[in-house]
Amino acid sequence: MRNKILVLPAQGLSAALFYVFILASLTVWQSLQAPWLGLTIKANSDQLIASVTRGPSARIPEGAILEAISPAPNSPWLELQALDVMEEPDLLPGYTELDAFFARQGEIAQILDSPTVFIQWQNPVNGQTQSTLVEPGERPLSSLPTLFWFQILICSLGCLIAVWVWVLQPRELGATMFGITGLLFPAFVLPAAIYSGRELALSENLFFSMSVANQLGSKMFGSAFVGIFMMHPVRLVNVRWLYGLFVLMFCWWIVNAGRLVSSMDIGLRAAIVLLLLLSFWFGFQQWRKTKGKPLQRASLRWLALSLLLGASLYIFLFTASAGLGWITAIPQGYAFGFFLMIYIGIALGIGRYRLFDLDVWAYRLLLWIAATLAVVLLDTALIFLLDWSQGLALGVSLWICGVLYFPIRQWLWQKLVSRKAPELPTLLPELLLIAFSGTAEQRAKQWQRLLRTIYTPLQIRQSSSTAKKAELFESGLALLVPSCAGMPAFELIHRGQGKQLFSTMDTQFVNALAELMGQADAARASKEQGAIEERKRITRDIHDDVGARLLMLIHSSENPKQAELARSAMEDLRTALSNIDGLPIRLEDAVADWRDEANQRCDAAKIQLHWENKLESSSQWLQPRLKTLLQRAFRECMTNAIKHGKPSTISTTIQMLNDRLIILVTHNGERSDPTQWTPGIGTKGLLDRLATCDGILDARLTPSGETEVRIQARICP
Repeated sequence: MRNKILVLPAQGLSAALFYVFILASLTVWQSLQAPWLGLTIKANSDQLIASVTRGPSARIPEGAILEAISPAPNSPWLELQALDVMEEPDLLPGYTELDAFFARQGEIAQILDSPTVFIQWQNPVNGQTQSTLVEPGERPLSSLPTLFWFQILICSLGCLIAVWVWVLQPRELGATMFGITGLLFPAFVLPAAIYSGRELALSENLFFSMSVANQLGSKMFGSAFVGIFMMHPVRLVNVRWLYGLFVLMFCWWIVNAGRLVSSMDIGLRAAIVLLLLLSFWFGFQQWRKTKGKPLQRASLRWLALSLLLGASLYIFLFTASAGLGWITAIPQGYAFGFFLMIYIGIALGIGRYRLFDLDVWAYRLLLWIAATLAVVLLDTALIFLLDWSQGLALGVSLWICGVLYFPIRQWLWQKLVSRKAPELPTLLPELLLIAFSGTAEQRAKQWQRLLRTIYTPLQIRQSSSTAKKAELFESGLALLVPSCAGMPAFELIHRGQGKQLFSTMDTQFVNALAELMGQADAARASKEQGAIEERKRITRDIHDDVGARLLMLIHSSENPKQAELARSAMEDLRTALSNIDGLPIRLEDAVADWRDEANQRCDAAKIQLHWENKLESSSQWLQPRLKTLLQRAFRECMTNAIKHGKPSTISTTIQMLNDRLIILVTHNGERSDPTQWTPGIGTKGLLDRLATCDGILDARLTPSGETEVRIQARICP
């Protein structure tokens, strides 16, 4: 049974194509059975104008006013009226006028069935009345008006689209009712095409039959229309109520066809208005029921927009406008085009909100059907219009459709289905750059930037989800990017600036992206762990070997200067080893160490130290290398001040300006012009290292004559 279900979509679409082909062929055949005068007649006020004359009526000039017809010279003339070419008789005010219209159509059709027809007409130039003998012939295919073909086209397309939705989800009641509307669409459009495409008249029985068939089809179509809102996206009522609605409309049709009520407003128009009101009512109830259900609400939004807009425009611009007299009604045949908006809207909704849970492959079926239909239509046009042979017409049709199909198909596929996304290999350099960024915060920011570049969402927000894989939610409006590489999960809201949905292809792509990101982060962590282990080994070796020898030198040296030099070397060794360990230190703790060292050196040199700490309490941390660099720079400044300046007072000020740490060392010793200073090898190396962290070291004479040295460096967060 499952194997059969797999082929149902193709079978269903093929059956629908055969269904509309048979109905359209019967419609064309029936329309060609009426006798043909060779006239294209337009109503102008109370007159009939022959806008085009050809064939049997070629002797009648174009623009002639048609006044009357008769089967023979001695027979009475039947005057022609503008009402005789009325497109839709349902617009007449009552049953009396409607039955009289059918009877008059029968009289005209009886005359047209005669071997000869005399047409009385008025010359548009001189106003003279003349009569012309016309021998009606067989109606050619080319005489059928554009409105006739338009109605066949739109009902065929609407039927195919509706069945396409139905066969792809046959167990969903909403899709089933939508498919039924498609099957009923030709049932009320094609009868109207027959009587609206007539040249002048149809027989009374045929016209009446086509009219009531149109009315029955429209009532059944409207019932299925309401059924969609009854059953989708949430079932509101029992299916029995839906069956009851069809029975009610069928009984209403019997009442109307049998003239069991006196008013057409009750027998005909009230049913249409009732069905529209029921659609609005059940649509409103669906809106209430789908509150808090984004998937169903998104489906309902497109369903209501396409169904209600198309049907409402038809009713108010055709039926209601004629009944209320607000505006002139447009031709019914063109008004049927509004129903095509329903089917196109649903098809677009499938791609945007995944109505009835269809997938991209459904578009492939529709494109295949469109290509087949194009070949059939083009082949038919070449045979009937250009009188080509069947073989030649088929060959040319296949060649033209083959040339045009693939570029058009590719263009439509790019517009409707395909989504441009970068390939994973092109993202590898950026993933590595993110993985090897300095801090977790920086990695998270760059990861968000990459996701924004790929999907351009309206919003990215952090999520507490612990899901291991990417997920779609809110009907594809949002995508969950799982936590990876120590970064939190994120939700991407509204892809393509709100113009696209996320798909299962996006979840697969994000999963692959997250996996690569995790592998890159694992490589970074492994590299860092290896570096840490190597630094620890080097630190232990230096501490055990060099540290032990310096300590022995400190305790065994008899020369105080050598002992002090060994202590300084030991201090530098500890600083270097702490730098190798790679552990950051709080800025406040580093400043405290610098102050302690400055106090010891000033006390030893009998210099008074003024220390001013303008740092506010903060959580700033110094990386080991920067802390060592600043410490050496500060130590160099203190050494130069003590050694060369011989001051009595040294003032030190430490402060933060934005993200920069500033250390000012000022002394009142011997004055010299800083511009004349010649930096030594140590100072040059210090300046070079400060430049790597956007730092500077400069000196100046203050207005009071003191020497001021400034150390400045950027503190990274």
